[in-house]
Order: sequence, then C-alpha cells, then structure tokens
Amino acid sequence: MKDYHKIEETMCDNLDELLDRKGISIQQLAELTKTKQPTVYKFINGSYKCVILLKKIADLFDVPTDYILSDVRISDRCKKFAFSSNLFRLIERDKLTLKQLSKDTDIPEHTLVLLLTGDLIPDSDILEKISYRFDISLRYLLSDNTDEDVNNFNFVLRSMKENIFRYTDTQKKALLVLLKSNMKK
Repeated sequence: MKDYHKIEETMCDNLDELLDRKGISIQQLAELTKTKQPTVYKFINGSYKCVILLKKIADLFDVPTDYILSDVRISDRCKKFAFSSNLFRLIERDKLTLKQLSKDTDIPEHTLVLLLTGDLIPDSDILEKISYRFDISLRYLLSDNTDEDVNNFNFVLRSMKENIFRYTDTQKKALLVLLKSNMKK
C-alpha cells in the first residue's frame, strides 16, 4: 500500500524545486495561475488539495501532473539522465528519427520518448537492444562521463540547431530537459 503522506511530502518538495529552478516566487506563481496567493501557498505546503491548480501549475512548467505527483523527487530523477543523455547523443550521431530507432530496435516510439525524458528507467531488454543497435557497450550507455558530456555538448547544440525542424513537441521538451541538466554540471 502506498504511503500517501510520503507522496504528499514529495509533491511539495517537487513543487519547491520547480519554483527554485525557474526562479518563480509564490506570488508570481499565484499571478501566473490566476489564483490567490494564500491558496497557492497552502497548495505548495500540502494543506490544500486542488486538481485544477495542480493542472495549471503542471501546464505552466510544461510537465505532466504525474511529474509533480510522483513519489520520486525531481532531483533524484536527474540521476537517470546519464542514460538519456547518452541515448540522445547516439541518436544524433547516427542522425536517426525516433521512428527509425523504433523500427531498428523494436522499441515503441512512446517508450523511446519516456527514455529520453528520463521518465522511464530502461530494463535489461531495452538496454540490450539499444546497445546492439548502436554497437556500444552497456557500460558506455549507462556511464555518466562528464568530461565526455562537455566535449559532446557543442556537437549536440549544433546538431539540434540543424535538425530542430524534425523534432516533435515532445522531443523538443526532452531536449530542453537534457540541456538544462547539462548546464547545471
């Protein structure tokens, strides 16, 4: 059985972290969501539940509501981005679309999107398929080699600029998440 108190606590932490990352105050959040400031304050502290306000906040930050409601802290999710970042680099290196990669690996496109955004941790079957497709070791695929990240960052930016028209809105969101996580390193 889920510990709903823990989920509520994590939701509050996730909201605080989103506000900190965006540099948005509670007052600004109230204005942006057209909600009274005391209501927003109570919501963030977990003493007021409102699905509509949750949806407004999720839309404002361009994240799904379950991203905020997750029982996993946002900062803990960033640890998953080593795989996501490596997968993104490999896709760019081979100039693949998600449709092509899906066909090559027999991994559904929506699963690839979740992998790229860090919202899904790959299982051994997925790791094996991706490793085989790109002819790389599992060690490389899962490594968080920050020196290599720095060296490849400019390549990724150039490649994104050249190919941005090919990306779907969901892929663009995944790219923004990856860029933000790389910029904080």
